[in-house]
Amino acid sequence: MSDELIMSTETEEHIMSTETSVTTESPESMVTDLARASTGSVVVLGIATIIAGLLAIVAPFVAGASVTVLVAILMVAAGIARTIFAFRAESWGKGILAFFLGVITVFVGLFLLALSR
Repeated sequence: MSDELIMSTETEEHIMSTETSVTTESPESMVTDLARASTGSVVVLGIATIIAGLLAIVAPFVAGASVTVLVAILMVAAGIARTIFAFRAESWGKGILAFFLGVITVFVGLFLLALSR
């Protein structure tokens, strides 16, 4: 009985010493490392945003047309996604409604795309 107690005590001490020897990074250092790693891409995106803003000020018609085309493309993509996911609806009523709303969204996106040209 005492041998079992000694073995279990040694095992517990080994587990406790292994747990304390594992080094974990603090959340602050992980966030700092992530921020340092993504600094370059954030700077590039910032510069691209500034250039796009200046171009929108210089040529507002082109900027408006570009935004219209982008919204139309996003509407078509969202309508397709809504139509596909309509088949995963909980009931027939929700599925039919989601399907028709998806189809309408696709048509409105295509109509907006056709008007923008």
